[in-house]
Amino acid sequence: MLIQGSRLIDIPVISMDSNTLLSQTVNPIINPYSLEILAYEVIGNMIGIKPCFIDINDIIRINSDGFIIHSKESLISKDKNADIEKYYDLKFGLIGMKAIDQNNHKLGKIIDFTIESNSFIIQQINIKRPLIKSLGDTELLINRKQIIEITDKIIVVSSGEYRHESKLEKVKSSYVNPFRSTSTSSD
Repeated sequence: MLIQGSRLIDIPVISMDSNTLLSQTVNPIINPYSLEILAYEVIGNMIGIKPCFIDINDIIRINSDGFIIHSKESLISKDKNADIEKYYDLKFGLIGMKAIDQNNHKLGKIIDFTIESNSFIIQQINIKRPLIKSLGDTELLINRKQIIEITDKIIVVSSGEYRHESKLEKVKSSYVNPFRSTSTSSD
């Protein structure tokens, strides 16, 4: 199932053992090389260590109540997982990053992303268009396959202009409108 990344921020983390609220999510820890969410940083009164995280592998399920985990022991410090520590210290975040196409045209800023809830891999990014370009379309949805490069400040995506035009030409020459008949039934 696809879920907007923003829906998983500031949600409760509940222990299945004691059915108690342990914490709330703050932000995702993202591997920028694979666009995979590895963990969520969490905060709360029941947490003794800071910063504290939930490894994605310790989430039993996501429901309307929030993230369900086994117990408080599923909350870990960053030094318990080398990948979490590495990417937390990197401070990589998608929200607010600029997006350009491969021809260096500004597309806008990333305002959200969509993840696959089983794998926690980012599938799409949502880009808010600059004011002038937003007259035609206010947001762009970019599939992960269109991403060419990710730096600490910019995401470069395929413009797809050449391929798009050639596909369009093929479609125009072979397109038949099924709702508009060229012959009538009285012929």
